[in-house]
Amino acid sequence: MHLDVTYPVHDEGLTIPDSFLPAVIKTFRDNLELGAALEEELGGYGLHSLLSIEKEEGEETSEREYKHGINSPLFRYFDLLQALLKVDALAAKSEIGSWRGSTGPIAAHLIIWSLNDKRLVPRNEIADVLRIVSREEFWNSAHQRDLLLALSARWSEMPTRTKQSIERRILQGRKRWPRESGNDFKESRAHAILNRIHYLHSKQCVFTFDIDAVSRTLQADAPQWKPEWAKGAAFSMGMRTGWVKTDTRSDELQDKPLSEILDVAASLSGRAQDRFFVERDPFAGLCDTKPVRAFGALNAALRDGKFRDEFWREFLNHTSSRQEKVRFSVLIACRLARLPDESLSKILNAASDWMLRVHKNLLPDHREILNDLWGRLVPLLARPDAERDRGGARAQSVDWATEALNSPVGYLAQLLLTDSVIGKLDRNDRMPDWWKIRADELLSLPKDHRRHALAILCHNLVWLFARDEAWVISSLLPCIQRQDADSDAFWAGFFWGARIPQPPLFKLIKPALLRLAHRQSETRRKHAEILAGMILAGWGARVDDGDARAVSDAELTHTLQEADDEFREQLLWHLQNWTKRADEKWREDAFNLLKRVWPKQISLKTPRISAKLAELAFAQGSRFPLFVDCILPLLVPTDQDYINLPIERHDNERLVEKYPESVLSLLDAILGENARHWPYGVSDILDRVEKSKPELLADVRMIKLKRVRSTT
Repeated sequence: MHLDVTYPVHDEGLTIPDSFLPAVIKTFRDNLELGAALEEELGGYGLHSLLSIEKEEGEETSEREYKHGINSPLFRYFDLLQALLKVDALAAKSEIGSWRGSTGPIAAHLIIWSLNDKRLVPRNEIADVLRIVSREEFWNSAHQRDLLLALSARWSEMPTRTKQSIERRILQGRKRWPRESGNDFKESRAHAILNRIHYLHSKQCVFTFDIDAVSRTLQADAPQWKPEWAKGAAFSMGMRTGWVKTDTRSDELQDKPLSEILDVAASLSGRAQDRFFVERDPFAGLCDTKPVRAFGALNAALRDGKFRDEFWREFLNHTSSRQEKVRFSVLIACRLARLPDESLSKILNAASDWMLRVHKNLLPDHREILNDLWGRLVPLLARPDAERDRGGARAQSVDWATEALNSPVGYLAQLLLTDSVIGKLDRNDRMPDWWKIRADELLSLPKDHRRHALAILCHNLVWLFARDEAWVISSLLPCIQRQDADSDAFWAGFFWGARIPQPPLFKLIKPALLRLAHRQSETRRKHAEILAGMILAGWGARVDDGDARAVSDAELTHTLQEADDEFREQLLWHLQNWTKRADEKWREDAFNLLKRVWPKQISLKTPRISAKLAELAFAQGSRFPLFVDCILPLLVPTDQDYINLPIERHDNERLVEKYPESVLSLLDAILGENARHWPYGVSDILDRVEKSKPELLADVRMIKLKRVRSTT
């Protein structure tokens, strides 16, 4: 179950009379407090992205128009507060004062913003108001812009004792986060303090301490900090819109010695305050224009004992997307294979991805080089420090197929499946032993790595089973006997492939497929459409061209009984689509399924399923009356807003005119006592029924439906 807090969006531009503002703003405050309380119940994640109230100078108004989550009611409240401030400053002061007894990010956001306005917080109240703000909220980045603007605007009028109190809070810094290392905490804390004091100093705020001495002490913990970074301390938290352009010009790197290239590239990279929508990445440009020189710079750094993993990732990404000469690819592979474990472990993803992208250039002449690199990567993935395990309570929320596609093990598994040797196998050839050894190596990796291998390999399960049935049975199928993250990864890959298994494989996985249909799990929910299609296809398939079905009538009935409406609805959707095929097989099968197999229990007769059964009948053309007679015992009135009815402009087969009595029978079964809940087009269909067969005017069903239509 997924819980979230949604907020109504009011775009009407309603004008509220001044006299009503105090009462209206109180109601909005209550709603805002309720939203904050609900967000806290869900873990408080929705309170982590509050927009700064004061917009940045030069910032386009349109850039702040889109407000998501709790920001929407927050800014509506702020607009009302501004309106109240214009007509009654004392009432506005009282209103903002009502937040001072509250805690949490929303209250702190508004309290901090109010410090900037003398009408809301007089000079003699600044210290008292600031004391209300907790240390956590004082250092919350969402409040930082409004806090710094308020402090810089009011600093000159503050008493010395108030200034000293604020200085102590700033120099104290934030608290250490859970599981944050000591070094990371020291550096991050120093960065934040330096940014704040230097921003305020640039706004002519005079401190009682020696800013130069304090800065030297703090820079010992944050040696990378630069004074120009303080300019962005009060950067707007508002959303900015626009295309970010990547500037990959590498002119500044062309004449630099190899040993200096990486340091210069690092200093030039990133986004400047004055060019927010331009990302500088000169090393990427060097990789594109002069990859050999970029490779030389990486090797020069290695000779100096420096491994710059961020530049290696950039280099591998760019060279893998180019058709490099085979000799250059060989050099890169050899260098990767010789990297120390500590270095190679930092670029496992990039190295595996590069290996997948270039392996066709290196095969078959340089297979031994790829083997060497494989032999380095797989043991590193098996190390405890490379493990990831999301096999616990949240495992079912993981999209194993998508995650596998972008993981080191996923890249290696794809490499196995696209190996040129495999593509040249004859129809009756088995998978080579070396291939199975490699695949088993990946499947033997721990935790999430194994699941990524399962997802990629099971995407090709039908093909692999045709190639090597015994290996699939021993190495892949045992996973489906469990109900854990490994099983979820198996099904993610299998359903992603969405191929109907050959009869021997279907027989082996059928019990697990039927069990999965019964389970109320995230895996079943994600794959309900394909799962329903697989089981329905199994029921429609005959074993050895005989009368027996791969999924028996009894098995399908039991599955439909134990499953939920979503699964039953998906199965009916497939059945409806398949009856539209040119051959008559599925039309006959659909009738037999509804007549013999569909469960008759009252608890399974739901409005949702009744709507799908009605749509199925309307899709049967000349067999419509036969299907109506078949499904009538299965129907209850439906409250579905939309049913695909034979509205006149879409009713090419003129079902209403040809079979008015059957149409009336079906409508009588699915329409409730409130015409407001009837699907669109029903009234028109009733008129067409009446016109096609006037004697039905005296039918009790028509009389009832017309009465409901006229009285609702």
